[in-house]
Amino acid sequence: MKSLYLMLTLMLFSQVYAELPEYLLNDEYKICKNNIPACSHYNKSLNKSDEHLLNSALDSNLDVLNYDLFLDWTSVLSGADTLLENKIYHGIQKITFQLLNQSKSIKLNAVNLVIDSISVLNNTIVDYSLNNGELTIVFQNNLQMLKPYSVIIYYHNSDEIDNGFYLYPKGKVKFGNNEYYNYEKLAATFSEPELARYWMPCNDIPNDKAFAKISVKVPEGYVAVSNGILEDTLIEQGVNSNNITFVWNDKKHKITTYLMAATASKFVVLKDEYKSEATGKTIP
Repeated sequence: MKSLYLMLTLMLFSQVYAELPEYLLNDEYKICKNNIPACSHYNKSLNKSDEHLLNSALDSNLDVLNYDLFLDWTSVLSGADTLLENKIYHGIQKITFQLLNQSKSIKLNAVNLVIDSISVLNNTIVDYSLNNGELTIVFQNNLQMLKPYSVIIYYHNSDEIDNGFYLYPKGKVKFGNNEYYNYEKLAATFSEPELARYWMPCNDIPNDKAFAKISVKVPEGYVAVSNGILEDTLIEQGVNSNNITFVWNDKKHKITTYLMAATASKFVVLKDEYKSEATGKTIP
């Protein structure tokens, strides 16, 4: 009977393995840690020189509780709609976390980002370093287990916008081998499977879910959308500025980093509603 179970198991595994896409069966694309096959089309096309950036800084001792992210996209969206005059944006990431075991340091993911400074609540930072996409923060005193701490990371991106953060001008744009017409200037992020680290410091692993609040500042005329519900709209009134910050938040549901996203453009709003003949109720 045991031999029969073993044979059925092997047959089932062989069938499932054979049904995998060809690129997952190719050793060239087994670039995840511990030789786990790549799990997305992005990993298929990832440059081999970037392999070390995948699954780096996996701190199993870290449990992120909350992300409070501020993105200033006014500079990248300002200027002529048909030109990309500036590719650099600034961000502030406040991460509230706890440790599963006592430690003096934490590790986060941050790729193609420049760390301007880091401040911390409830402790003192001794040092921090960013190497090969791994941001290590060392504290003066031990962080106690299961106690909430917060770090505030001030950063900006490099001018590399091909991973994680994308910026497109108004007009004809190329995407792969195809050409499309973009009706308005557009800034957007894309995080799957492990690209969140390219546009914000984070613990970029799918099993560490946290609450997330994302605020995006854009020039007047633009609208920024993100995860959750629109909690607030802040208008910055000044002599030469009418920038708007859109605050998106979800206090009820935790989210993983690969699902966190933000985009901004000049949108056209279309509204319609459906009225049920049976109940008379309307759906906006």
